[in-house]
Amino acid sequence: MTSKNLFGGEVVPLSSIKSRLDSLTHRKPQLPDSTMLLSLPKFHTSFKNALVFEGDTFIEGGLDIDTDQGWIKKNQICLIVCFGDFHVESNLINNDDHYWPVLAVAGDFRACNVLKGGMPLLVWKNLHLSGYMVGEYNDGPLRVGGNLIALGYVPRAKDRKEARGHVIEGSIEAKIFDAREEFSRDDLRRVVVSEALNYSWFNTATTFSYGLEGKSIWRDEPLQQVERKVPEVEPPVVRSCDPIGFGTIRKTGELSAVVQEKIKAKIVYDPAKCAYPESFAEFVRAQFKSFAAESVLVLPPNTVLDGDLVLDWSEPWISNNKICAVVCEGDLAINGDLLNRTLESGVLLFVEGTLSVRNVIKSGSTVLVLDNVNASGIVVGEYNDGTLRVGGNLDAAAYLLFDHDGLVIGRRPARTHCDDDGEWQDVLLPELFDDEEDCHPNVNRLWSYARAGKQIFLE
Repeated sequence: MTSKNLFGGEVVPLSSIKSRLDSLTHRKPQLPDSTMLLSLPKFHTSFKNALVFEGDTFIEGGLDIDTDQGWIKKNQICLIVCFGDFHVESNLINNDDHYWPVLAVAGDFRACNVLKGGMPLLVWKNLHLSGYMVGEYNDGPLRVGGNLIALGYVPRAKDRKEARGHVIEGSIEAKIFDAREEFSRDDLRRVVVSEALNYSWFNTATTFSYGLEGKSIWRDEPLQQVERKVPEVEPPVVRSCDPIGFGTIRKTGELSAVVQEKIKAKIVYDPAKCAYPESFAEFVRAQFKSFAAESVLVLPPNTVLDGDLVLDWSEPWISNNKICAVVCEGDLAINGDLLNRTLESGVLLFVEGTLSVRNVIKSGSTVLVLDNVNASGIVVGEYNDGTLRVGGNLDAAAYLLFDHDGLVIGRRPARTHCDDDGEWQDVLLPELFDDEEDCHPNVNRLWSYARAGKQIFLE
């Protein structure tokens, strides 16, 4: 028998405690599916050891039980079982979607907070938390033979054909947000304080800090449900310009090396500012290689275009001349908008100097500006196939990236928000979204508001 002290418990072969586990599944109350749940590890992992705590156990601090924890992998643990009461001083964290290791407690289980992913948790007596229990990764099975006591309980695992999600045999003494039912962002925001939310789900760091302090994450009074009114807004009229007459058409093979040299001359290597010439040049090479048989429109310095410059392949000046890129050898002023509404791709725009424009509404195209971008309106990047690189400053009313690759090496005197900064519905007006479940706004509606000079942000 393998034996090693770990957190005060012993690591033993799972086979050596099989009879004790069988006895545990038959004790009163008999937890539903307990026999099946205790056998789950052999179907999901090759690990065959158990961490056994013989009697009442106290774990100082917190305990992380994930499949990638070093102590689990080193000791090949698939089951943790306590044959008495089990008390974790701080938080129990299981932050992955695997159905192992199983945690089984013959007595009471106490902790401050619990984040539970796929790990089956079986407690034959009471589950008592001074803080919160939040499900993650759609949660895994929970069986409690006694009562569940907490400041808040968020069940997330739905019943399936082969097994039930959560079963509490006793009473639940906790405020519940039942995520097994259909719910919307607004449902969650109505009942939980904003500090405890993140990406339409719980910010577990904040939630658990509240739990450690014994504070409530629940609003004293739920917010009133507001009927969403989505106005019908016509997209702005595009006044597309034809820039062909302002420049010369050349082959891609003539321009690739030239443009890359211009990048090296202006983008100074500076990791502290994330300034890498290659982060500009790689997109030039990729575009020119993909469209090697097509052409480049070269515009002279200080070119001024009246109307909207559209970088979509459907534009006649692009398709008729087989243009794959526009290169401006200095400053470029657009007395209108820079537009690209094709999500997957578009004509590349390279500006050696400063780009002056009203609004930038771009999707799949690549836009590279070596100096500054000066926009009187907003700069928007939409979808993950496009790229925006600015070697200088970006000055705009707003700079918004919706799952989009954007880099500004200089300053950004603009209100800036991207997906990593938090939920968009907490930042932008609700009428900019087609539905309360949408992660991102309707960009055409956002563009219409910007064109009309309307407010787009919540106060």
